[in-house]
Amino acid sequence: MTRNIVLIGSDSIRADHCSCYGYSRKTTPFLDGLAGKGVRFENPIVSGIATLNSFIGIFTGAYSPIETDPLHPERWKNILDRRKTLPYVLSKNRYHTYGFNINPLLSRYYGFNRGFQHYYDGLWTAREKDKQERDERRETKKFYLTPDQTKKGLVKQVTRLRQFLTADIGYPRTEEWIDEIFNTRLEEPYFLWVFLLDTHHPYVPPKEYTRGSKVGTRRMLWLDYKMRKYGKGEAASKGNRWTMVQQKLQPKLSQKDREAIVNGYDGEILHVDSIVKQLWEHLKDTNPIFVFHSDHGDGLGEHGFYRHRPEHYEELIRVPLIIHNADRKGVVEQPVSFLRLASTICELAEIENEFEAPSLFDDIPYSPPIVRNKLKNGLRITARDKEWKLITNPDREDELYHIKQDPSEKENLIGKERDIEKELRKVIEHHQKPMIEKEGLSKKIQELKNFGRI
Repeated sequence: MTRNIVLIGSDSIRADHCSCYGYSRKTTPFLDGLAGKGVRFENPIVSGIATLNSFIGIFTGAYSPIETDPLHPERWKNILDRRKTLPYVLSKNRYHTYGFNINPLLSRYYGFNRGFQHYYDGLWTAREKDKQERDERRETKKFYLTPDQTKKGLVKQVTRLRQFLTADIGYPRTEEWIDEIFNTRLEEPYFLWVFLLDTHHPYVPPKEYTRGSKVGTRRMLWLDYKMRKYGKGEAASKGNRWTMVQQKLQPKLSQKDREAIVNGYDGEILHVDSIVKQLWEHLKDTNPIFVFHSDHGDGLGEHGFYRHRPEHYEELIRVPLIIHNADRKGVVEQPVSFLRLASTICELAEIENEFEAPSLFDDIPYSPPIVRNKLKNGLRITARDKEWKLITNPDREDELYHIKQDPSEKENLIGKERDIEKELRKVIEHHQKPMIEKEGLSKKIQELKNFGRI
């Protein structure tokens, strides 16, 4: 029997702030139950930071070949046009595919509608020709930056000021558009993808989900401004000699500020947990397989930054991953890569896997997951083992952490545990080998062209 499949993602959730992963606060009461009856992956590791890089990995089973660049949507669209995507493969195999999302970076403008027969992204742009739809969008009195507008710094700053003055968090809450899902008739077998934005900063949960003392929307928007300016994304750990200078230049965040930020963040996770419950109640009669995940985590000041810069610390790369109602139960302790998620969904759908990575349920020899980000000055590549993690940096010294004993990654052991470092460097070198060979081949072809031989 072909199973219906629901893939629900929520922006910026780190695993260690979910009660189903041992967090002291009850932030995920409903997900706790799903995890207890299904499969919870203890150490799921994203393929790259942030949303665009991560979702390229989730939807195509392969790393993003370009640096994070939200201002040029055509670059991301070209990647998705060239590759097979999860919804595309499912739609070829008799699945009816539905996508619902309001994150501009995952809109049709960036090509993420490929393979979906029904796609709602909640955005309007000046390029849309449907006047009725534009009028409907205006009635919401929400203003969304199109990718063209984000190139204009003044427009961005004016928009942020407007949001502050009107206490506008910058995007509609899920409650404002969830009826788009509830009012859509899903033909079976279906693949339903829902991506929630509520857990994205500035962390202003509805009143009923507030944790700790209530903080007003404008106060949280001001704290979000301070978070954006805080730090440069450098590690504030022992062994990184020059980073403390950067720390001294940062905006000051008081203990009360930090508590308000964490309370808002935890409240939004609880908020999203309630939305997942609503979706389950709406869909449970169709007996779907439920998959819940996040695209990346968020820094909360641990390493000298807030939000999600292209760093590879645990608070950013380790996120929740739960599979429920798939006739499988238990906890998978070993680290696994999100590059395997598309293949896993193919297995659950009982269709041929057209992606290179194996399923999460395949019995294969263990290999540490790799996280990769292309930066302007090179590649940041990380091998995340069961107990150790090596981060290779193009802009500062490399970092080695014994995450079992030092989960907060405070003490950089680079140069002190040479055998461990050597083994993890071999893993990274093996990962890089195909890229190096491809670059060498491209260089030879260009040289032959220069000499007129081809």
